[in-house]
Amino acid sequence: MSRECRHTTFSRHSRDILATLNTTRDKSREKKEKSNPKVEEKTESIDFAMNQVNSKVSVLEKQRNNLQDEITAIIAKNEETRRLGKRAYLAYDTLYIDGTPVRA
Repeated sequence: MSRECRHTTFSRHSRDILATLNTTRDKSREKKEKSNPKVEEKTESIDFAMNQVNSKVSVLEKQRNNLQDEITAIIAKNEETRRLGKRAYLAYDTLYIDGTPVRA
């Protein structure tokens, strides 16, 4: 069975989680910090990879450190709520738990 076919909301199988931040607020914040030369040193883009031992989550992006922290927090909260048996899914930078949006 292919990966696309087994992706359902109530699936008991483990699935890969893909997260990215695409909101206008994050994009405008990124542009503002890049235009300021004093801040540019602090917000250098670096390769970020998070691989946990018991998790199938991997994030590989070139982004600012604080965006990476947001992504890591959202993914950790998503995994925790799924372990508790609740329905949780990601949409851009918002985590939905049982249909209610939650910002990390």
